[in-house]
Amino acid sequence: MAATWPCSVSGVREHSFNEPRALNALRPYDSYNVAIRNTDPGPDGTPGTADDPGRVITYYEYPVALSGRDFQRTILVADPRSNETHDSSSSR
Repeated sequence: MAATWPCSVSGVREHSFNEPRALNALRPYDSYNVAIRNTDPGPDGTPGTADDPGRVITYYEYPVALSGRDFQRTILVADPRSNETHDSSSSR
């Protein structure tokens, strides 16, 4: 006796381009020049536990002199580099 296996597959692919993004007009990208180094806390997010990989993560922050409302003006800009592709599929 042959078994029957119903199967259904569907998917959606979306590609968008020139997505608008928020830009702070008063705090340019080159102002993020203060290097901050922290240890990677590992998968549990808690530093100092057994799962810490021992790596150091470096990220950049802006100087304290550029903080506050005087240096905040958000505008929406169309960014030609802001392209996104989203895939989804399901099968049963």
